[in-house]
Amino acid sequence: MGMGLETKGDTKELRKRILFLDLGRVTGWCDGHVNETPSSRVVILRKPSDDPALGIGKLARELRDYVRTNGKPDILGVEKWMPLPASKNDAATEDALRLNGAVHAVCGVYGIPVVEPAASEIRKAVCGHAFGPGPKGDRGTKQMVLDTVLALKLLPREAIEQGDSVFDRADAVAGWQYVSATMFGRMRFALTA
Repeated sequence: MGMGLETKGDTKELRKRILFLDLGRVTGWCDGHVNETPSSRVVILRKPSDDPALGIGKLARELRDYVRTNGKPDILGVEKWMPLPASKNDAATEDALRLNGAVHAVCGVYGIPVVEPAASEIRKAVCGHAFGPGPKGDRGTKQMVLDTVLALKLLPREAIEQGDSVFDRADAVAGWQYVSATMFGRMRFALTA
């Protein structure tokens, strides 16, 4: 399988740096310039038994330290939070909503613009489908995202060794790709034979 880049943006746009976060107790981070393969990782904000406030504080410190070390990203993306009535996991949704508030607070201090695309919008644009095989919210959707970012070579195969946290990392990478494509005109795609 070969790789290709489709370009609509000018060279000034290619120097833009995007940071995308998949918010949760285990948060996926993806950072990179539009014209380069991004780096990604996961940050465990708190243990499952810890008070959610610990995660909020750690996320704020992580973002502050990121800006101090790397400078401000040109844009920060997070998945749009899901309304509680639509959620299958109220505790995870409440956690993501709190973390979203922390992101907006820190970004407001540093003057970093925040975009919030819906998770289904990201998946449809990057993977071609909003949901994977099986019921909505099933592991099939997570696997679809992981398989896509691996095929696009946006995530190293070694990342699979992280276990379930690789899905958080893959979601952040897919979000980064979405912002790169929709805001700056760069879409990486797989070429089929």
